Amino acid sequence: NDLADSCETCEAGTFSSAGSSSCTTCSAGRASSAGAGSCSQCLKGTVAPSSGMSSCSDCVAGRYANSKGMTNCTRCAAGFASSTVGAKAASTCVECEVGTYAASTGTASCVDAPAGSYVPGEGADAYIECPISSYSTTVGATNVSTCIECPTGTYTPSTGSSSQRACVLCDPGKFASPLGGCQVCQRGRFTSSYQQAARSNCTLCDSMTVSPSTGSTNCTPVSVGTYSNLGFAEAVPCSVSNAEVMNDTRLSGSIQAFHRDEELLWYADTSLGSAYSSSTWGLVDLVGPGGDTITALNLSSCDAAASGTTSGTCAVSDAAETCGAVSIELSVGLSNRIPMLMRGYAQVSSEAAGAVYNLSMTLSTSSSIAAASDGWPAESTSDTTVNGLVLEFDPSSSSSSTTYRGWQQQLGSYDPSSPIKRAKATLRYCGHGQVYFALPSLFTSPKLACKCEGGTFLDAPEYNCTRCVAGFGCSGGLKVACGSGTYSFGAAPSCSECRDGWLCSNGLTYPCEAEGAYATGSGGTCATTPAGYRRVDGVNEPCPQGFWSPGGRHAIQCLPCLPGRVTNSTGASECEVCRAGKYANHARDACYDCQRGEFSTDDEGADGQCQSCPRGTFSRYEGTANCTACPLGRYGPKVALGACVECPGAQTTNTTGATSKADCLS
Repeated sequence: NDLADSCETCEAGTFSSAGSSSCTTCSAGRASSAGAGSCSQCLKGTVAPSSGMSSCSDCVAGRYANSKGMTNCTRCAAGFASSTVGAKAASTCVECEVGTYAASTGTASCVDAPAGSYVPGEGADAYIECPISSYSTTVGATNVSTCIECPTGTYTPSTGSSSQRACVLCDPGKFASPLGGCQVCQRGRFTSSYQQAARSNCTLCDSMTVSPSTGSTNCTPVSVGTYSNLGFAEAVPCSVSNAEVMNDTRLSGSIQAFHRDEELLWYADTSLGSAYSSSTWGLVDLVGPGGDTITALNLSSCDAAASGTTSGTCAVSDAAETCGAVSIELSVGLSNRIPMLMRGYAQVSSEAAGAVYNLSMTLSTSSSIAAASDGWPAESTSDTTVNGLVLEFDPSSSSSSTTYRGWQQQLGSYDPSSPIKRAKATLRYCGHGQVYFALPSLFTSPKLACKCEGGTFLDAPEYNCTRCVAGFGCSGGLKVACGSGTYSFGAAPSCSECRDGWLCSNGLTYPCEAEGAYATGSGGTCATTPAGYRRVDGVNEPCPQGFWSPGGRHAIQCLPCLPGRVTNSTGASECEVCRAGKYANHARDACYDCQRGEFSTDDEGADGQCQSCPRGTFSRYEGTANCTACPLGRYGPKVALGACVECPGAQTTNTTGATSKADCLS
């Protein structure tokens, strides 16, 4: 007994066998209670991460222990989750459903994809953000279709936008693509403001100005001794000959460097007959003759498009099945007759080498602005010249002196019989496989373009320099009619944008003077001034906060809101009444709560000011719409009380609304 009384009890987390002189610590993965003769293995679903544990711990949610004696719980893999505490098997980790994800291991629950993203499959460890120029307000989205395109003329600068508010206006130097989002202006084009960038395309540089880089916000005047025509990216020296133009791969014209979305402007030309009706076409980005990336027109033969190959199976002799033609029209707007040069590039794909046997670009012109209802006539007429210039490419040539990086170049001159208003470039080929056309350019000869100063033009047939009249811009020898929304006063090298508050029509401009009207943004019409605005010198201005306007002929000035009414935003068409319990500030642009002891109503005719609670009443809180009568046992001896005065001692009042201490009775 004395020996037994001298034995000590082992602490929890240790053990001893009979006759031991000391306690042994339990190893990791095992545990014991106080006085244990051995350590027990942790059961499935529990662990002992270190030695000397008094008990095994349950695996937390997102983890599991699938065998006995484990020291650490195993984490569920990313893309899986488990809500079970003390999980005993990997099967408790469940794959995340579509629209949810688990970014890390050991996750207790899957998380919904946040707004601005989506998760299209199961077991995802990340979400996919909506692309640039789109947004999504949906939480837990499962498909990219939930990403909504920004309104035309706007875009999102980054991916993952969760609100339409993230869609901002296209920046200057870009334009609102009809295909969605914003696209960068090509060389030779520009947008200088957010309003211009909201249009469906960039503005071509005027004659004698250039924009050598993409994304330009303006065009710069050319240097002395050089010239440019409409849409030029770089200036051309006046000293170069027509032959030297052939070697200038940078030269661009008004129908070159088309945007990706300008594929909509090209069309299969069926006016050439059934022999040219079989082709598919589109736009593709390639390395251009100058070494930079350009957008080229891609034409494929009928059988190549059908089979998805580049070689095709049609018989070479069967031109009716292997020929195609695509055209594009443009407004040139020349009002003087002047010789022009046309240049273009073509390339035959390596797979189609030797299989193309006709390759050309033709120029057709018209002195009429309005297009015929059935398109260009098949034959030349008094105002239309069909195939006035034909550039023939050699489809078998690949290393001639006029070939650059696989591109073959051709240049031709054209002397129109009358001023050109419209032009059509037609690209055609016969054979198998794919061919590319790029940089079709229409411009004046350097010899003639540099003859006249800005504000004058070459007048045929003597080609004397003549002063430019109002409604036209003259530079580079050309006389160009001002387009919609532009004007000139004469002797102008280019037309100017219509000024605010002015109208522009047929190249002329005059102020909008109609009473209560303003000039629209296009400068084309006078419109009634809308409610919420006032007219100042023909320009609409939104009414400031605290003011309003009914619009129309009365919109000469904005009217201040009456007492008790406010407008907390600009451009208000009416003032809002402050609700009961509030008053309008002096500026009439905000409503504020009445103070304690005051009240206000929103009744028609109320002056919108807070009134003091009369004697015998009170208002305990700010923003009160009416006052409360003092209860029994209390009285209100003065106005504007926030609380009534309690009667002394055990006295009380006979009625509510007492106004004096004398009303307190024993």
